[in-house]
Amino acid sequence: MKRSRLLFPLSLLILFAGTLHGLDAPAQDAVLEDLVPAFVALDSSAATIRALESLSEARPDALVLRAADFKGVPTPPAVAGAVIALREGTGAGVTVVNGQRGKTSPRWLLLAVTDSLAEAGIPFALAQPSMPLYRLGWIRDDPGLAEFSASGLPSILVELPPNPEPFLGLTAARLSSGIPARSDQHYLTIQFRGRLYTFGEEAIVTLMIAVYGALFFVVFFLSFSYGNRSERHLRDFFRVWWLPFFYFAVTFASLAAGQALAKWLVGLQFGSPGGWVIIPARALSAKLVFALFFLSILVTFNQFIPFPQGSFIYGYIASLACLLNIFVFASLDFSLSPLFSLVFCVSFALYHLGNAGVQIGGLALMALPFVPYFVALARGDS
Repeated sequence: MKRSRLLFPLSLLILFAGTLHGLDAPAQDAVLEDLVPAFVALDSSAATIRALESLSEARPDALVLRAADFKGVPTPPAVAGAVIALREGTGAGVTVVNGQRGKTSPRWLLLAVTDSLAEAGIPFALAQPSMPLYRLGWIRDDPGLAEFSASGLPSILVELPPNPEPFLGLTAARLSSGIPARSDQHYLTIQFRGRLYTFGEEAIVTLMIAVYGALFFVVFFLSFSYGNRSERHLRDFFRVWWLPFFYFAVTFASLAAGQALAKWLVGLQFGSPGGWVIIPARALSAKLVFALFFLSILVTFNQFIPFPQGSFIYGYIASLACLLNIFVFASLDFSLSPLFSLVFCVSFALYHLGNAGVQIGGLALMALPFVPYFVALARGDS
């Protein structure tokens, strides 16, 4: 029995070792030398036009255009590989808009702009620091980027400071050798002491492998390999391993039934099931209420199933379900996975502390990273 209880966690460790071994170091990014960024003026203000004229004189290789002339450029990506849209700013600082609904500017384009601003000593701020909000589609589009975003070109918008010439020259110099072929659009950003730091896809994937390797080691290996009741826990696990799959099927069926009933009622009221768009909040609330009703009815059948008496195995399965839920929610945007993983780790620690006051305070702290998402939902941009 001692050998069998070590087999499962050992296989998991081998799996993670193989995953880490297969994580090759990223190759050097290729550069498309025949592509250059287009600096496009969105307005006709004297300051913006003067800045672009200065850029043309200092960097004859830079592609400088007005928004009205952009459609006359040879079909992208024959010349323009990216767009840096410019408009007159309103103060000494700079606002950078690096996303549209559903996507963000490539990481290399954002860094080329922000590193140039930092090197020129120009303070800047991102219009929206939370990148997943763009990718989730919860941010209202900036009209200045709409045309370029629709064309499929990587684009970013910068509100010019009073003296933008050094910034424009540095940005043109950074991208003068060509456009990177690789576009990392699933990244996170942190601004610290006037400089922007980003965490790209490779960093997030590596972090997730390390975090989940540690979590699965704790959950599987330590739970079943140590303690006086480890063999009993293992027996209980094999008795109720099917519970998460059962509850997933029950929940899915309840949601489907609740949605069907809510659409039927909406159809009675408006003459068409598509009428839910008129009252989306009430339609969604009705769906959830019906789903909970069906779910409570189905769960009552649990009394006919002989379950183990110990509470450990249910908390263990709940932990596994929470881990899987992280991947489910992160499927909306992979860069959300560190946030949900942090919530899980903090919840796990708070549970084992056992102090009610600390747990309540911890729950409030866990809600802080989600404030931008609550604000975006309340604003109704999504």
